[in-house]
Amino acid sequence: MDGQGLLAAMPTTKAASPRCALTILFLVVAANLFDRQLINILAQDIKLDLDLSDAELGLLTGTAFGLLKAAFSIPIGAWSDRNDRSRILAGLVALRSVFSLLCAATTNFPILLVGRAGAGLGESAAVPISTAMAREYFPHRGTSAIAITMAGNPVGTFLAFLVGGLIAQRWGWRWAFLAASLPGLLLAWLVLAKLRDNAAKTTLIGSSWIRDAIGLIRRPLLKPLVCATAGSMFIVNTATAWMPAFLIRAHGLGTAQAGFYLAISVGLGGAIGALSGIACDLIRRRIRHPESAIMCATLLLLMPFLLAMVFSSDIGTTLSAFFVYNALAYAWLGPTIRLIQDSVEPRQRALAIALCGAVGVFVGLGIGVPLIGWISDLLTPAYGDRGLGIALCLIVTAAISIALVSHLLILGGLRSAAPSRSGRF
Repeated sequence: MDGQGLLAAMPTTKAASPRCALTILFLVVAANLFDRQLINILAQDIKLDLDLSDAELGLLTGTAFGLLKAAFSIPIGAWSDRNDRSRILAGLVALRSVFSLLCAATTNFPILLVGRAGAGLGESAAVPISTAMAREYFPHRGTSAIAITMAGNPVGTFLAFLVGGLIAQRWGWRWAFLAASLPGLLLAWLVLAKLRDNAAKTTLIGSSWIRDAIGLIRRPLLKPLVCATAGSMFIVNTATAWMPAFLIRAHGLGTAQAGFYLAISVGLGGAIGALSGIACDLIRRRIRHPESAIMCATLLLLMPFLLAMVFSSDIGTTLSAFFVYNALAYAWLGPTIRLIQDSVEPRQRALAIALCGAVGVFVGLGIGVPLIGWISDLLTPAYGDRGLGIALCLIVTAAISIALVSHLLILGGLRSAAPSRSGRF
C-alpha cells in the first residue's frame, strides 16, 4: 500500500469547530514564539557558559534563526496555498520541536547555531499558514480572527520569559529548551488530527513560487506593506532580543527576575497591543481604513517610550516604559496582516504574508539583532553597560521612521484606490 493509501486507510478524527480551530492556531503561534524568544532570556547565561561575544550572541538570537526562516517561508508559503495547509503546518511544528531538542542537548556553539537555524526552518511559514487558515474559518470577522491567532505571539513570549527564566535559574538553560521541544510534538499531532483546510486550491500550469512572488511585488501597495512589515517586526524583535541582557547588565537583575518583569511587559503589554485587530472591526463603520489609521497612531507614540526605557536610571520607569512600548509595538499584528491579505487574491494569502514576513525576519533578526550586538561591542568601552541600550535606541529609531513613512504611503494609496467587490485594492 502506498503512502496515500495508508493515509486514507487510517481512522479519521472529528474536525475541530471554528472556535476550537482558532484555539489550536493560537497555540501554534504561542508555541513558536515560546521557542523563538526563549533564547533571549537565556542569552546572558549562554554567553557566560560558552564564553561568547555580543556579536556571536547576535548570531544565535538573530541570524541563525532568521536566515533560514526568511529563506524558506516564501516557498513553503506558496506550497501551502496549493496543498493541504494543515498537514504542512503540522510538519513545521514537529520540525521546530525536534531542533529545539537538539539545542537542549548541545554543549558547544556550532551545534547550538545549527539548532537555532533548524528551529527557524521549522517556524518558517507557520504564521502565514495559521493566519490564512484563521481568515478562512472566520471570513466575516477576519481581522479579529487574525488578531486572536497572533495574540499567541506575546503570550508565547510571556511564557518564554517567565517559565524559561525560572527553569534556567534552577536547572540551567538547556532544560529550558527541553521544555520548549516536547509539548510541540503533541501540538503537531493535534494540528494534523483536528484542523481541516477547506480553502479553494488553484494549481497554475507553468507557474512557480518565484514567479508568483514577483507578481505580488508588482502590486501597487505591496511594496510599502513589505517595508511596513519589516519595520514593525524590527521594532518588536530587536527590543525583545536585547532588553533581557540590557536589564541584567544595566539594572543588575537576575535571570529569573528579568524574565518575570519582561514576561509582564511583553506578554501582557504585547497581548493588549495584539488585540488592536478587534478594535479595527469595531470601528470600521466609523473610520475609513482603520488598520492604517491605528498603525500610524501607534508608531507616532513609540519614540518617547523607547527613550524612557533605555535612558532612565530607575528600573520602575524602565519597565513601565517597556510595557507601553510593547502595547504599541505589537499593535502591528492584526492590522498589517489584514492589509496584506486584502491586497491579494484569497488563494495567495499565505504566500503574501510569507513574502512580507521573510523580508521582516531577514532585516530584523538576520541583520538588526547582530548589528545591535556589533554596535554594542563598539560602544561598551566608552559607555559601559549602557552601550547596549544606546545601540538599541539608534537602530530602533530608524525602524520606527521607516514603518511610519510606509504606513502613511499605504493610507494615501487606500484613499485613492476604489476597493473591488472582494474587498481587495
